[in-house]
Amino acid sequence: MRRLLLIPTMLCALICVAPATSHAAVASTQLYEARFDPVASPPTGSSQIGSGTGLLKGLGLDEPVVARVFASSGSTMSILITGESPLIVREVLPVAISDNGADPDLGLKLHIVVPRNLQSPAPGVIATLMDLSLTFPAQVSGGSALFSSTGCGLSWASRLSVDYTDNFEGSLVSNQQVPTTYPCQTPATGPMQVKLRPYFADISPDLNVSHQFAPVNIYFDLPKNLQTGLGAFPACAGATVFADAALCPTGPGGGGPAGQGTPGPTGPPGPAGKDGKDGKLVIVAYQVKATAKKVTVSYVLTGASTVTLRVARQGGKRVAVAAAKGREGLNKISWNRRINGKAAKKGRYTLSLTPLGTTKSSSIRVVLK
Repeated sequence: MRRLLLIPTMLCALICVAPATSHAAVASTQLYEARFDPVASPPTGSSQIGSGTGLLKGLGLDEPVVARVFASSGSTMSILITGESPLIVREVLPVAISDNGADPDLGLKLHIVVPRNLQSPAPGVIATLMDLSLTFPAQVSGGSALFSSTGCGLSWASRLSVDYTDNFEGSLVSNQQVPTTYPCQTPATGPMQVKLRPYFADISPDLNVSHQFAPVNIYFDLPKNLQTGLGAFPACAGATVFADAALCPTGPGGGGPAGQGTPGPTGPPGPAGKDGKDGKLVIVAYQVKATAKKVTVSYVLTGASTVTLRVARQGGKRVAVAAAKGREGLNKISWNRRINGKAAKKGRYTLSLTPLGTTKSSSIRVVLK
């Protein structure tokens, strides 16, 4: 299977806008939140600077994911996205931070890149990373705050831009921009807790793969008076975050340059680690079509396997009616509308698909007329 790889408070300033997008209309959404913290947080030596949650959605693969944000080299961050079921998800989203020179009302620009394995987390599936919420607590390291505000004029401005794909090559097919402003509130200086909640265009009700949009590039333009001291936090490279985030700096202090001492001798080998989880074979039935002669079920399979189709009339027992070899990716299997040699009666049926070697099935319903 393929490796799969989002305080004490005195002020809360919110941005709530209706997204200006060509995608399906949705209710207004909260994109950005800043909370002023008048009490300086204790110095931290941890490279983890934020956390959050999200939802990976596509063709029935609705999977909650956890996000952890780490300071990396230079003006960069790494977002580790992990999930356990129905798919094993582990991917790192690189984040580049730069100054916005095009708009005088905007300051820092955060560019989040969504890797291909999150655009398509299973063979034949285009997915949308939804409901991503990232929180960066007010914190300092080496005397510098991760995010801090120098004040505010008449209003704070921010903007979200998202590039989308609807294909397996990752080519861009759509763009969404959501600009907004909100009035200043005081006090508005000092270390800030920042929350980012990008709105992503929803999946079309049509479950055809080509009608699902996956974010590729996410751009957050933050208010011009919001500054970052990211460089003062201990760095942890994206490759280390991916391999084992526990290896990233977590202790007190930190923020200074690394020492250049002479390496010590190599220690003895450590004990063998625990066995990792086996890759899960996942099947998802996402579409069914019935004609006068047959019923065809479309499904996604994360690895090659023989798939058995069983049917059960409402309140009845399941009966195996077909079996076929499924390949990794998109597949179809058909039933001739006969059970034990007799034509199936009209009514509501549940169709279950089960790959060989596992007891987990995916079901879908159909009404025979």
